[in-house]
Amino acid sequence: MYNIVYTNENPDWPVDIFHRYYVHNQLAPSLIETERYLITDDGINDLQDKTLIYPNGKFNDEINYKIKDLLNKKNFILTFNFDHEAFWGDTIKDIHNYIDRNDLPYHKVFVISCDMNLNKTYEIARKEYNLTNQVNVVYLDAFIYQNMDVFFEDQKLIHREHFENKQLRDKIYVSYNGNPKTYRVKMVNELINRGLDKYGLISLLRDKNPLILDRDVIDHGNMTTQRYPIDHYEQTYFSLVTEGYFYTKGFPSHYTHISLKTEKIYKAMLLNPYLLLGGYGTLSQMRDLGFETFPELFDESYDDIKSASDRFNKVLENVESVCKMDRNKLNDLYHNVLVDKVKYNQDLYVNFDRETHSKGFFGQFEWEI
Repeated sequence: MYNIVYTNENPDWPVDIFHRYYVHNQLAPSLIETERYLITDDGINDLQDKTLIYPNGKFNDEINYKIKDLLNKKNFILTFNFDHEAFWGDTIKDIHNYIDRNDLPYHKVFVISCDMNLNKTYEIARKEYNLTNQVNVVYLDAFIYQNMDVFFEDQKLIHREHFENKQLRDKIYVSYNGNPKTYRVKMVNELINRGLDKYGLISLLRDKNPLILDRDVIDHGNMTTQRYPIDHYEQTYFSLVTEGYFYTKGFPSHYTHISLKTEKIYKAMLLNPYLLLGGYGTLSQMRDLGFETFPELFDESYDDIKSASDRFNKVLENVESVCKMDRNKLNDLYHNVLVDKVKYNQDLYVNFDRETHSKGFFGQFEWEI
């Protein structure tokens, strides 16, 4: 049993990450039991079970005082949640400043992030910013638990109809680039410069000269604008995934270690083979979870390359290599080998042992009881 104590009132009670992933998950519901409270409720001081203080709004002096008082109790900890993001840059400094201003105990503060290299990222950041104290950092693989059906056509998680097209396909790859981040623009420009754009279905929603496939806007509040059209997968053999974080010049050095698995990689994995422009070690962790990757199609040594520029070039080389393959050979490899691996990944995702996996997540928290 866990108690969740919110810092701010919300008449609809917010769906925090613990409920979103571990109570209301469609594939593995009710993984934990919880009770929910507001920090100003009577009797909060008398709670006995493991209790997580969950900020869900702005702080004020009254809330800060109450948090400090509750953290004196052995069964209370304070959490900061970045379940879809990395913990880096000014956010690190802001949380340290908040703790220092309010004289909170660092050992009772836990920051949740989906950066697989979170410990390394934070270690280097503390050195960069000359931070002597440290919070606890907790890794969350959010999209193992996310209700992913909202990202797919007809809200149907598993699609296999695109495998039935046995003819030579019109294109080789599909690559979605909604947010024109620097590295995405660079990748698209390199594909164009090398003449590889003619082999791909490519979107890049920049202000000037956007490349548009099926939509010209992405609204993160409207999941229908983030759904991948299945017909794109009937026309292609693999996805070139450009993840949400990739080091580019000008960022602090700890940014080089950030490696996230967001919905982008899971959506791609559930539809086709994929090549990833993201942090190092991502494929390795996917394999650790039991998922198949695609060394039959790609030189996956790019996943081990810590230099962002070298990893970028290796990913680009992979695109070029596959685009230059004999189309009949590629078609045979896709249908005789790769499709079965995609189906395996689909089945594993649906049947993944989330109960056991969730224990690893909650085991990262520590209470003094």
